[in-house]
Amino acid sequence: MATARKRRRILDLGAQFQASCPCCFRPGVPFCDSCDPKSSADRLTGLRSLLSAYNLDAYLVTSEDAHLSEYVCSADERRSFLTGFSGSAGSALVTMEKALLWTDSRYFLQAEKQLEGSEWILMKQLQANVPEMSDWVLEHLKGKTVGVDPRLVPAELAEDWRGKWGGAVALKELQVNLVDAVWTTRPEDPCNPLQIHPLDLAGETIQSKLTRVRDAIASQGAGAILLSALDQIAWLFNLRGSDIECNPVFFAYAAVLKDKAMLFLRGLDEGKPGLQAEVQEYLSQAGVAVKPYSSFFSDIALELGDQKVFLESSSSSLALKSLVRPELRVQGLSPVEDFKACKNAVEIQGLRRACKRDSVALCELLATLRRKLCDAKPGEQPVNEVDVSEMMTELRSKQPLYVGDSFPTISSSGSNSAVVHYQPERENCKTLSQTEMYLIDTGGQYKDGTTDVTRTMHFGSPTAEQKRFYTRVLQGAHAAFVLITGG
Repeated sequence: MATARKRRRILDLGAQFQASCPCCFRPGVPFCDSCDPKSSADRLTGLRSLLSAYNLDAYLVTSEDAHLSEYVCSADERRSFLTGFSGSAGSALVTMEKALLWTDSRYFLQAEKQLEGSEWILMKQLQANVPEMSDWVLEHLKGKTVGVDPRLVPAELAEDWRGKWGGAVALKELQVNLVDAVWTTRPEDPCNPLQIHPLDLAGETIQSKLTRVRDAIASQGAGAILLSALDQIAWLFNLRGSDIECNPVFFAYAAVLKDKAMLFLRGLDEGKPGLQAEVQEYLSQAGVAVKPYSSFFSDIALELGDQKVFLESSSSSLALKSLVRPELRVQGLSPVEDFKACKNAVEIQGLRRACKRDSVALCELLATLRRKLCDAKPGEQPVNEVDVSEMMTELRSKQPLYVGDSFPTISSSGSNSAVVHYQPERENCKTLSQTEMYLIDTGGQYKDGTTDVTRTMHFGSPTAEQKRFYTRVLQGAHAAFVLITGG
């Protein structure tokens, strides 16, 4: 049996409805091989069949995962799967007649190219005569029902929608994800081994951090705090993971109450590999109870009771916020986010060391490029954008405490450097030259720190126009820096 077929989800869609194929679109039955939706049109057809089954007039798909992460794993790229647009930001809306994608100016060119030839209509955000998604819904879907997966919608965004729509448009929270029902070859949810972040790198114990968090929420009148932001959870419990590429995080929910702390982990879910013994012992000694990730929403409601609960508005999904009655919510910036941002002496020293090691790797790269472009040996192959990206990773990997890249390296020559978040592909990338400017935006994850650096280089004699462009960008960056920081 092919790997893709092994990964198929057998979903109980909770409704009986009709489709052209008698073996598909039934509760508990996945798409058959002949109906496996490979094209954008097939995926829209499948999703629209589900709209009918759930009495919906539209379905809204965001870019977020259940933790509102900046980066998502491949299993959470639902909007990308549905639309064919792979940019990191955007929202898709599907009705029985239309398929619309909203994204910002960073991705206009990319979206136009990737949506070409499909039914999808690109809605360019903040452009003249282009309504925002919520405004379009209000104008075209009055008296209708829009479905969402509440786990994947930021609570603040849902509140804005409901505030704008009032009773004119109903927002229906579904307990199943309709894109997942169509996405029969969706990758498995990642569940990689956890790593203990030792005290000599963290600078503070779990117990100390929990005490500070409890004191902070108590000062706000709350007896508990719910956490879903993965970076906050990793910091609080001195653990690291690799569930999302380039990010040292793992999928989890957490709750800190007056007398207990709970960590809900995927490794404890049915069919998962479990939790390493050393990690389980480490958490137990810190007084942290571990539970299955899948039990969070059912278990936590029983734990909270009638006490007031602190929720961070910006990192809470609609589903998470709905766990707590409005009168029991205490909202604001998570104290964990605040504490995490204020580095202790050990963390500061670690960051300095990580930056030095990363600088060594970058200097080695730039020196190698200058030699290859300015003093190439006879018969030496020219260097392209992908080559440089791979060289950067290789040089960085030789440094102590290296974990991986902190984001995919943006390696761009000439006109490609104007493409926001440009990702070179070997089959069509540019070769570096002595006549064009070259931009590299790169970073590394180390056990003691994370780096992110951008450099613009020229390996020949820049023209007057190139000098002018470089100077204007520098002046603009300096002016913005002074405006924001005061100098």
